[in-house]
Amino acid sequence: VLFVHFDDYSKQDKIKMMNDLIVNLQLNHSSICKTLKISPFGLLGEKHPIIFSEFQINGSLFDLIENQNIGKKIDGWNDTKKYINIYGIAHGMAYLHSQNILHFNLTTKNILEDENFYPKINNCCISNDFQSLQTMAKMIENSPFISPEFYLKNEYTKMSEVYSFGMIIF
Repeated sequence: VLFVHFDDYSKQDKIKMMNDLIVNLQLNHSSICKTLKISPFGLLGEKHPIIFSEFQINGSLFDLIENQNIGKKIDGWNDTKKYINIYGIAHGMAYLHSQNILHFNLTTKNILEDENFYPKINNCCISNDFQSLQTMAKMIENSPFISPEFYLKNEYTKMSEVYSFGMIIF
């Protein structure tokens, strides 16, 4: 569910524009979670837009790490899958950057895991569509994954996402 402040444009126009962007962009990469549609209303008619994307059965990388931290054994999640995740995230980022797309919020919560524990970067299409980093900052919680220059100078680059990737690996 998007909780974005649409201060300086019509919500309906923005949602239509974002939906058109998703339909036309067609990101096709094994490490990118496909976004299917943006609806102006939630499942129960709420007034918040909702994004429909592929379902990934194993949740997020955040969930896996949290379960591992509390000692919960997860069948299939092993060192090999961790290395596959490192490679998959890096490969997905390289693809996004080759398309001149910045994610703006690369965190363990935005890395989803498919049935084989292969990573899928989620929420790739929405971040480039906001008018400014100040608007984007309204979506991003304070996070250790965000590079210092974003907070200090309001700058966000491909190198900022490399920082986020490093923090995910850490």
